[in-house]
Amino acid sequence: LVTGVQTCALPICPPDIIHIHIPLKLSIFGLWIKYRYKIPVIVSEHWGIYDGNVSQNIYQQSFIKKYFLRSFLRSADKIISVSHYLGKGMKKFAKLHSYQVINNVVDTSLFNYKYHPNDYVKTVLHISDMDVVKNPMGILQVIQKVLQKRIDIRFVIIGVKTDDYEKKVKELGIDHQYVRFIKEIPYSEVANYLQESNALFMFSFAETFSCVTAEALCCGLPVAAVNASA
Repeated sequence: LVTGVQTCALPICPPDIIHIHIPLKLSIFGLWIKYRYKIPVIVSEHWGIYDGNVSQNIYQQSFIKKYFLRSFLRSADKIISVSHYLGKGMKKFAKLHSYQVINNVVDTSLFNYKYHPNDYVKTVLHISDMDVVKNPMGILQVIQKVLQKRIDIRFVIIGVKTDDYEKKVKELGIDHQYVRFIKEIPYSEVANYLQESNALFMFSFAETFSCVTAEALCCGLPVAAVNASA
């Protein structure tokens, strides 16, 4: 985000403020722009790589990447995090003095409660990019255990579908009528699925701020989730 651009005598008019997201990818650029042009830099972080339990976390990166990211975060004029959990991780990594939390938001014109009949068969959703941190294989193991106790539930998993998940379902002996995989869908369709379902469940190893959890709550759905950001 660049704000406050005005006419000036320079060939390229510098902005008043630079706002950088995902600083790991832009730390060298951020340092250069700040010290070359003396422009204030704001950093907004969404990425949960500061959690040591996450695969490919910041502590597993190269010395050069860690050095430039620490230097950039310390030099930024403002650090913004989507949650205190993420902010504390950034503070620990870069030894920051402070950060400000601005939570993610929900578009309630899309994500809102709509009545639907209380059917005998319940639909339970999981929505994510199905990355390792979302623990997709663990999710399937939980589904297996649930279906051993009751069969009035249908699980719908929305995200990136791969043959590995279909193979795992077969290995676990889960009948395919109980688990449905859906590939990535438009944002508005996510709202439709939430409004027509009975619950959402999340089983992540770590979360910085689970947007889909907030969206589900706005649709009136109960959410079953592990304590992944304590």
